[in-house]
Amino acid sequence: MTRSRNVFATTLMATLLLAGCQSGPTAVARADAARDPRVSGVVVVRSYDDEFKIDGGDVRVHVEYAWDYDRAIATERITDPQGKLVSLTDQPDLTLNLTDAEKAYALELASADPALKAQIEQSDYLYGGFSYREASDPDCYLGSRCVHVVASARGSAGDGWRKLVHAIVDVQTGRVIHPDFGGAETTPFDPAQLKAHQGNTP
Repeated sequence: MTRSRNVFATTLMATLLLAGCQSGPTAVARADAARDPRVSGVVVVRSYDDEFKIDGGDVRVHVEYAWDYDRAIATERITDPQGKLVSLTDQPDLTLNLTDAEKAYALELASADPALKAQIEQSDYLYGGFSYREASDPDCYLGSRCVHVVASARGSAGDGWRKLVHAIVDVQTGRVIHPDFGGAETTPFDPAQLKAHQGNTP
């Protein structure tokens, strides 16, 4: 009986120690990595089936557009019905929308930024994910995955919405590039602006 108690106590202690390890800094790092879309290397953004002419015949194909985080470039991948690769082409000039996971990561990056954190916490609505790419902005041109992130709050007088934060975030590098993109708006703006970005108003 004493030996059984000792074995049980040893097993319990090991379980508790393991649980402690899993909930410590290493577990937090793993959770952060799981939310970071860059860890998967290649993120498929859009895909569809089509019909191509191959060797004189009509062949059904599957087309995927993806962002390659390892190489910082958009790609087009085409496979036949058996999954055999037909072509894999780099598309450096192609601007792809964000997936839901990438958008969530962009909002997370902005929310954690010291220059934006307090303002975002005071906001009523955080949205974004629409692409920003400018040849005149080297941080947000070829090889970047820059998007807008906006935080808005209801006007205290009930006269509409005010923009508290308008930042540019690069999901490729995991950085806030422009924490104050054009400045905040102190005058109310139409809720239709929110609808244009999100599909509905809060």
